[in-house]
Amino acid sequence: MPRKRKQTENTHQDPSGVERRPLTPPLAPPSKKRTRTRHPSTQNPSTPTTHPHPHPQAQSPFFHLPREIRDIIYNEIFVFNQTIHIAYVGGRNRTFRSFLCKLPERDQFERTRSGTLCWRCRTVSDHYECSPKDPRNHLNVRGAPTLAEKREFRVMALLRACRRLYIETIDLLYIRNRFYIKNPRTLLELPAYTPQPRLSSIRTLYLESPPHTAAVSQEDPILKWKKVLKALEKLDGLTDLCVILQPVYGFASDIEALERPVRETKLVVQPRVIVKKLVRMAPANPTPENGVCRPNCAVNPGVSLGLLGAGTGDNR
Repeated sequence: MPRKRKQTENTHQDPSGVERRPLTPPLAPPSKKRTRTRHPSTQNPSTPTTHPHPHPQAQSPFFHLPREIRDIIYNEIFVFNQTIHIAYVGGRNRTFRSFLCKLPERDQFERTRSGTLCWRCRTVSDHYECSPKDPRNHLNVRGAPTLAEKREFRVMALLRACRRLYIETIDLLYIRNRFYIKNPRTLLELPAYTPQPRLSSIRTLYLESPPHTAAVSQEDPILKWKKVLKALEKLDGLTDLCVILQPVYGFASDIEALERPVRETKLVVQPRVIVKKLVRMAPANPTPENGVCRPNCAVNPGVSLGLLGAGTGDNR
């Protein structure tokens, strides 16, 4: 029986052993046909390009307005008459919540010149009701805003919509608004999640100290308070700082323990220090009717001395 011819993948050999040409011809080399490129201005606009316009925001009619008119619009959107509360929400998300103050301006003793209110007015000057409460624990701030809150407060949506709008408004949001931090841990966590240029843009801040009394605990709240004040040094653009000390019973030793770290901290501005006792008692001799502290005072609503007038009641 004759033997079969041996074939390889690329060559064909005959019995004589002479190697012949490959059975499969090689691929033809790529043609060197010259392609003609068009100028970007003559390309079809419907065809996507790999080099987009360097400033696509310029195509918006809004940015065709003069900067003066845009600044007027920005002030209406990003500057608020109310104080903005900032709260740190722990847990898995580790996010921050911001919400507007609900307390009337006449009841905010941090807005007065001396921080003094009569004893009846001080009973309502608390920002506890300003924060949206967690339904499971009313002592905590709700982690996520409700749908109604998202529809009402859309500043963050505007900042995320356009890069040029973000650049033109982000400093305005921090410089022109007042911020209130009720939980000291918020300020302790804020530098880890906020860029330093944003921290330096804050001009007005109201800060509450942790509750403290030597009758319950001595060192833990004070050590935490010192760390909070150390983080406060990073807000190097402040022009108005109000520190609200919270001794539980208002003892002089408790006030001194909270105020001493404030004096020792190197802050960019001299803070206004206000003392707010957590346990309040009505004095034996209340404020007389001719010594009210603000308009619509609870003692005598008919007498008005002006919002920034100093009260006669002892704030301690």
